[in-house]
Amino acid sequence: MPINFYKTYSFLILFLALLGVYVNYSPIPIADSWSNYELVKDISEGHFSSFISLHNEHRILPSKILFWLDIHLFGGSEVFLLITHILFIFILFNLFSSLSFENNLNKKEQTLFPLFILSMLFFWSQKANLTWAFQSQFYLVQIFSLLTFLSIKKEWNFVFVIILSIFSVLSMGNGLLIPILVTFYYVINKNFFRALVFIFLTIVIFTLYFIGYQGNPSYMSPIESMMHHPLKVILFSFVFLGNVFSFLVGKGVFGAFLAGCMGFLSILFVLTKISKFYKNPIFYYLIFLIGTAVLVGLSRHQDGYIHAVSSRYTTPTICYWVTFAILFFSDIKKYFQTPSRVIRWIFIFVLISFFVNQLKVFREIDYKTLKRYIDLAVVVNNHGNILPHMNYDLMNNDHIKNKFLFSKKLTKQALIPTFSKTNNECDERISKIKYTKGKNEQYSYVDLKLDRNTSSVLYVYDNEFPSGLIATKSMFTKLPFFIKESDHALGYIFGTELDNTIIMDYEKDCFIRLSKNIDE
Repeated sequence: MPINFYKTYSFLILFLALLGVYVNYSPIPIADSWSNYELVKDISEGHFSSFISLHNEHRILPSKILFWLDIHLFGGSEVFLLITHILFIFILFNLFSSLSFENNLNKKEQTLFPLFILSMLFFWSQKANLTWAFQSQFYLVQIFSLLTFLSIKKEWNFVFVIILSIFSVLSMGNGLLIPILVTFYYVINKNFFRALVFIFLTIVIFTLYFIGYQGNPSYMSPIESMMHHPLKVILFSFVFLGNVFSFLVGKGVFGAFLAGCMGFLSILFVLTKISKFYKNPIFYYLIFLIGTAVLVGLSRHQDGYIHAVSSRYTTPTICYWVTFAILFFSDIKKYFQTPSRVIRWIFIFVLISFFVNQLKVFREIDYKTLKRYIDLAVVVNNHGNILPHMNYDLMNNDHIKNKFLFSKKLTKQALIPTFSKTNNECDERISKIKYTKGKNEQYSYVDLKLDRNTSSVLYVYDNEFPSGLIATKSMFTKLPFFIKESDHALGYIFGTELDNTIIMDYEKDCFIRLSKNIDE
């Protein structure tokens, strides 16, 4: 295929990824992102140690600094954080591209290799890290770890190696492997002075890191996992390393099996290259990524092998395969100089599957944002503390109340107003309604369809008391032509009785009476 085809293909991958970040953006945080407000509260009270306190098993100082900046400089919109994710990927692209040029590439390869790296780094399989503003640590730990070994390779000042190692540790828990691997590098390459320095540094880092450490009580300790489930850990690690391949065929059992096979084969190949590459610092970055897979396996194997192909785990996997391609380029190249018919068809299949997966940027974008809004409304109206790290008491903290996200129109719309009676009955009728159990026993999610378009937000009352909120997809849609059901709405209802329940449309000054007779 001509080079222009690959250029167009790669830039389409990039464009779709950037478009995906845009259309999936929501101003409403999700899951661990709510802990950013806990951080703001702690810092406002003078507890600066919160910057280095544990988040699950991790200390994520650089990410917490970014979270704090986003809230104080940009009102917690998270746009700044998502932009940093994109910038971090471009930093990785530059680092990997510079390494690839050390392979004595010919003119054509100098064009194709960066295009391959660009496509891999923006593959939509890592949508969780691209669209979830909390996930900067997945990119930062890769940047600092790669820079650590690059600084050794480029013979930068030894101080940079130390600083970058420390920042690797402070970026994410798997960064603890970096000072260990740097020590091994210096020992194996007989630089004993630097090895001694890093032995001392490793002891200090581990001592400080594990002060007050508490593992996740929901999972086995790494020691228990090694003692009782070593095979599960190994198999999980193989699936983790091949994670990216599962997205080409589907994330089910077959996808996990293919991922495991690719991970296993890659490890076999790496083992054959140790004697050739043990002096290359970048080889130790590859070992770091293998070690990351093992660490995740030690702590998450009980979630099953399908968990190993989770979207957020694809970022280290992508870095693994990009590094693999750079280090072992000469061995891989020979298969494509005069490719067999089988290789050609596999290559075409990968190109097509890769692009089809990239089109998933448009999947359920409005519904997911709408669901976040409904969860926010439950907490805002004190109908249950269901969001991780976020509750009604924190929202009403003096430093946070009426600031940041909570001062925005969007959140104010989610607050159910005092009941105001009207005698006007709405023209709209509910043609279909479905209830789903909420995250506690007090409320239910409600999925309904109206026979006509209505206002974006409706309020539910039971005997004139605030009882729920309903919102439509249209209020979050950035691509209107993708709306299939403009009359589709999602919400929640506090309580279970419907006899005295009405829905108020304040924009149109009318009401709809809920009834058990509606089709369910």
